[in-house]
Parts: sequence; C-alpha cells; structure tokens
Amino acid sequence: MKPTITIVCGPTGSGKSKYAVRLAQRQNAHIISCDSMQIYRRMNIGTAKITPAETCGIPHHMIDIAEPWEDFSAARFKDQAIAIIDNLTARGQNVILCGGTGMYISSVMYDWDFANCRGSHQLRNELNEEFLKKGGEFMLEKLRSYDSQTAARLHPNDAKRIVRALEVCLSAGRGIDNNSKKLNPNYSFEVYCMNLPRADLYTRINKRVDDMFEQGLEGEVKSLLDEGCNFSMQSFMAIGYKEFAPYFEGNATLAQTKELIKKNTRHYAKRQLTWFRSYDNAIWLNPLEEI
Repeated sequence: MKPTITIVCGPTGSGKSKYAVRLAQRQNAHIISCDSMQIYRRMNIGTAKITPAETCGIPHHMIDIAEPWEDFSAARFKDQAIAIIDNLTARGQNVILCGGTGMYISSVMYDWDFANCRGSHQLRNELNEEFLKKGGEFMLEKLRSYDSQTAARLHPNDAKRIVRALEVCLSAGRGIDNNSKKLNPNYSFEVYCMNLPRADLYTRINKRVDDMFEQGLEGEVKSLLDEGCNFSMQSFMAIGYKEFAPYFEGNATLAQTKELIKKNTRHYAKRQLTWFRSYDNAIWLNPLEEI
C-alpha cells in the first residue's frame, strides 16, 4: 500500500503551521516545511520561521538548510524532500508537508520531471539582468508566450518566480504545467487548505508584520547585509526583505517600508490562494477550528 502524505497549505498568516503541529501530535508525524524562505539560515524574523517552542517537540525538516547567498530551486527542494519522505515512510513514520510555497508542494504532489529543467547560472543571471532593465510587466509577458498558465498566477513584481519559470521554459523548451495534474504515483495525498475570511486574513497579516518589526526585522536585515548579502540575491528578493532596499538607500522611511511589506504580503496571499484553488482534491477548512 502506498504511504499517505498529508499536506497542510494556505496563504501566509493563515495559521497553517499551528494546525500542522496539532495534526502531527495526533498522528505522531514529522513535518516537512514547504517554505521557500525558511530554508535560509539566519533569516528568521522576516520569514516568520517557526521557533523551537512552537514546534512542540514535533520534528521539522527542510528548515535552515541553505545559506542566504545560495540559489535554491523547486527541483532541489523536490530531490531533498522526496529523500526525507522515503526515509521516514520506510520506517513507518507519518509525514506532513506544511507550507505556503505552492511550487514546492506541487513539486512533490505532482509527477513533475525537472530532469531537463535545471537551467544554468548563466541563463538565470541573464534573465535577472533583463528583468532589472526591462521590468516585471515585460518579463511576465515574455513568460506568457511560453507558459500562459504559470504567467497567470504570477505578479509582475515577483521577480524570483518569473525568472525561474522563464529559466525552466527556455532550458526545457516547455512549461512545467504540461503534466501538473498527474499525481505522483508513489504516494497518496490528503490535502487541507487553510481558509479564513479575507478581512480576518488581512488583519492577521498586518499584525504579523507589526510583530516582525517589534522583534527586530530591521536589525536582522542589516546584519545580513553586513555579512555580505545584497538585494540582488534570490533570498533578498522575498517579501519582507526586498522592501528594505529603498530604506537602506535613504529613499524611504521605516514606516513606509513596513506599509509596503504589509501591502505586498496581502497581494502575495491572494496569489497563494489562487494557486491552491487549483488543487482539485483539497479540503478547505478554518484553521481556528479544533481537530
């Protein structure tokens, strides 16, 4: 019998991490994080990284596995996550995937083949340079000519994912959506997606950003810059970090930076929900309800 993998997904700030921990306690499960930012060491506050206390003793994987200056692709995530899943399930251990990065979750849930989609640093650098010169609208339109489905899910400001999608298309000659509905045959899946009223979700997002600043987000970003990070790195293109570029250049106030992070996070949450609505087998629920 194929092992059953539980997936807990949802937009940022929806309470999926707490829900996954409660579920893991009931199932005696390990949790594999599917968050494209929590993979980075020392990027804790801006990623809302789960703390040791919040894990409640549940083992978490795929957190703090890369340095901020490393590039990290969905292909690399899939390779490492599948290895962990197979190791755990071979020992009879239950597994929960939890996160908000739809590309990471889909890379495991669907039978995607990244073998010919790995791209190259040279191609990625060229695309990043083109993005800086011509802007997000131009690059998104370019992506649309190769892969209209992926382009429809992305925002013009989402440089990292637009560049990655173009890299996949140009290196493989096709988009990754071609076989996206074919489930991974090695596992069965139970998918739970967090669903909150829009007003409640936005209130939670705004409070989370306020809390980040109180916890020292500005200092975290400065510390990373002091150790050699910069805003052209993949990790610094994420919401919560990229918005600090004008601030450290002296072109924005801290209050303006905070409000921009809130706005971008709310927009990101909407795009996450669009992605997760494509999961035909998902069960939508309120994470605040008891399980």
